[in-house]
Amino acid sequence: MNSRERDTQALKNKKNELVSNFVGRSNLKATLQTLNTLVPVLLLTAAGVASTSISYWLTAGIIVLLTLFLLRSFVLLHDCGHNAMFANPKLNSAVGFVFGVFCGMPQYVWSRHHDYHHSTNGNWNKYRGPLAVLSASEYAQLNDKQKRGYARQRRIWMGPLAGFLYFVFNPRFTWMKGSVALIRHMVKRIQQDDARSLS
Repeated sequence: MNSRERDTQALKNKKNELVSNFVGRSNLKATLQTLNTLVPVLLLTAAGVASTSISYWLTAGIIVLLTLFLLRSFVLLHDCGHNAMFANPKLNSAVGFVFGVFCGMPQYVWSRHHDYHHSTNGNWNKYRGPLAVLSASEYAQLNDKQKRGYARQRRIWMGPLAGFLYFVFNPRFTWMKGSVALIRHMVKRIQQDDARSLS
């Protein structure tokens, strides 16, 4: 083994050592991560509200910090969805729900969509990503107008709209559809039970 191979192997070993420190789920670490995220969110929210009577510039600065902690909340919501934080799946669901409340994201719905993304990623017959990416041969079959429309939908200035649809609209819309379906199911069950009791 030459020196380059030894260096490469040493680097791989170091990487594996670092990763192994964070692979296992720990209730203690997860609790600390939860607290050092949600407590600052609550404190910054209160400070932001109080700062409006002092200075809007101060409020803006607090909002920037709050945004970073809310982004961290979303990352931890993501990890709870993968059951990667707490050893107990029920704790992951409960804490993920709390993070979802703070992020304004229905965690259960989002995690099911995200799980579908992971389970079908790379299988273009089932999932092509949030933007429905075409293969090169499919793109070549488009006419000029379709190609321009396809390119326009993927411009950087469309990013905020795509993010809104993917992260804000779709989970809530799916949650509402599911809620309506649940209510219909419950009403139907009650009607069936009533019909059975009368007969």
